[in-house]
Amino acid sequence: MVLPEALTAFLCGSIAADGHVGEYIEVIKTSELERAEEVRDVLRDAGLKVRLTKAGRSALGERQAYRVRLMYSGGQWAVLYWSIKKWGMEKWLGHYKMERLEKLIGLGFQQPLTGQVGH
Repeated sequence: MVLPEALTAFLCGSIAADGHVGEYIEVIKTSELERAEEVRDVLRDAGLKVRLTKAGRSALGERQAYRVRLMYSGGQWAVLYWSIKKWGMEKWLGHYKMERLEKLIGLGFQQPLTGQVGH
């Protein structure tokens, strides 16, 4: 399974490093249910395990927040990681979030070569 380029770009632009390592990565948080459902459906169509949750209460007029989370499921972290690498989009995520993905798929924390000698 290979993620479409547009989906990979969306994930790179929107992914958040929330939650505990090994459980989920929050893809989007929005007050618009339709947008959350659309994101969930696109991810499901790509074959990924996702969950749509809501937080907050509207009884007092508060805006509800809908979250779409990419759940841990076998090799899907690897699919996401290598799709990002394939399209050269790791700079969109930044070093910390790429490290999180590496940890999720068991690559460990791989430090880039900096050209520095010593520690």
